[in-house]
Amino acid sequence: MVSTSGSTLLPESATNAYLTHLLPHTTLLTPNLPEAKLLAKLTGTEDMGDGKSRQSRHKLATSLARVTKRADGVSERWVLLKGGHAPIEQNGKMVVVDILTSDSGDEVVEFVSDFSDSKNTHGTGCSLACIHTSQGDQKLTIAAIAGNIALGFDIVTAVEKAIDYIQGAILHSYSMGKGNGPLNHLFRQRNLPFTPYIPK
Repeated sequence: MVSTSGSTLLPESATNAYLTHLLPHTTLLTPNLPEAKLLAKLTGTEDMGDGKSRQSRHKLATSLARVTKRADGVSERWVLLKGGHAPIEQNGKMVVVDILTSDSGDEVVEFVSDFSDSKNTHGTGCSLACIHTSQGDQKLTIAAIAGNIALGFDIVTAVEKAIDYIQGAILHSYSMGKGNGPLNHLFRQRNLPFTPYIPK
């Protein structure tokens, strides 16, 4: 809905349709901070947090997870509030804090990673949610959330692996042209061509 450069990608009427017709069927919503603020405004939950502090981000993520009733067949809704647009200082360095929470509020998980001041972040949201690569029947390069869930990982592990992948794709990207460049989706194949993914 809102790109890394700050451009609004959907008119408000389309965003309202998204909230009304798609969100009830959603298992995992992955808004960046500008998108979360827009959704909070449209649903009247902006008083739950502005996203500037960790506590505010927790409230914002939880309120978005609970904003609409779940459709039949959706057993639980999760929100991953992405923090790359607003890094936080921690122990003298800038970090990205992504917050995963469920509509039950029983589980809130923070994923903290080093902030990279790279312009090569075009497509991070789509890549985080959807891209998956592997080699044959061996689960070697676990990439993003949807692929990880399809492979049977629980949602917390799926998100953790996907964030790790995206961070590496940003760090190993190449600058080209003007503006925001693309991620390097093949960085693991280039640097470690036959090395399987080793969990932290």
